Amino acid sequence: MLRMKVAVNHFKHLLLGDLHVAAVHQETEVFKKLAPRCRDVNIAEKTWKSWFEEPQIIPRLKTIRTLDALASCAIRVVSERDGEEKALPSGFFGQLVHGGLVKRMMQASKSKHPLIALRDRAESYKPISPLHLHLDAIEVDALSEGYGDISWETVKRVGAERILSILAERWGPRHGTAYLEFSSDLSLDWEAADADRRAEIRKGYARFKPDLFENALNQVPHPAWARTGIGADVSSTHIYKALFSLAADTRFLKADRLVTWSLDLATAALAMHALAWSDRYTTFDDLMPDELIYWIAFEEIFFTSEPLDASNTEIVRAISQLDAEWTEETFSIFNRAREIYQCQLAELGLTANEVLGTAMLAVEAHPLRYVMKE
Repeated sequence: MLRMKVAVNHFKHLLLGDLHVAAVHQETEVFKKLAPRCRDVNIAEKTWKSWFEEPQIIPRLKTIRTLDALASCAIRVVSERDGEEKALPSGFFGQLVHGGLVKRMMQASKSKHPLIALRDRAESYKPISPLHLHLDAIEVDALSEGYGDISWETVKRVGAERILSILAERWGPRHGTAYLEFSSDLSLDWEAADADRRAEIRKGYARFKPDLFENALNQVPHPAWARTGIGADVSSTHIYKALFSLAADTRFLKADRLVTWSLDLATAALAMHALAWSDRYTTFDDLMPDELIYWIAFEEIFFTSEPLDASNTEIVRAISQLDAEWTEETFSIFNRAREIYQCQLAELGLTANEVLGTAMLAVEAHPLRYVMKE
């Protein structure tokens, strides 16, 4: 049910911008925006309004493709890096509602080796956007059923490992692809500067030959990993630690980078929890292994409302696991991550409690049970 709610609210937010009111159909505003842009694509007003009713009904893929057609003619997203207006990827909303990693993994198969088929399908899965990946993480964390003769723990582990692998491809210190999406340091400084400050910046670069202003303006930014305590070859299994550690580099985490990181950190938290719960008697025991330490910290960051500071023992315990250059600003970064994430959820018609409640369905279905020996 989350997928449909997310899809229609995300469409409306991209279409209406600041006029968007989550969980309200806003029929008049929506059709006023669509009318001059999408004359060849029609959707009934009754159909549109029904998508915001409770209980929510999931339309067929053919119907959702109308939403993709409307998006192609009415919605453009401005790239933070180059300022260009771009259309959403093909099938964006169809995949948001009817796609996903769990659905891909659980497809019927006649393979004589179902586990190999399951792993192959997971490995071939590539999400369209970080939002798609976040929904995948929620579903994998909630997953409590097996696939044929394959246990739920194994299915959950395969899904969680794939999500963490994708995050490692995006944020790995050596070849992370996410950095290619971000504005350069100079670009951010330039946008924030007034005319006098811009003249100073331009003059500073003009003093040298060749003038490297354009190069600096388009330079791909990277974190100062030396400050984070994370090695260049961090494994995908521990990419959640790398993302957590970036809060030590407060110079890097700003503007579009901070927004992207906040959602992906929440995704990493859910994927890490899913992987840990697939082996819960090892990772959630009384000896406080890393997974439990970090999960408690992630819960504090994303799913509570109390301000985070140095008095928060859960965050401090997680921080102490890494040899990073932490500062007081680190807690401000975590507070901003929570604010950004919960605002993103609100725009999608969701709450942090709703996400956590869904993600914890597997914990409810398969709780820790200990038998006392006589």
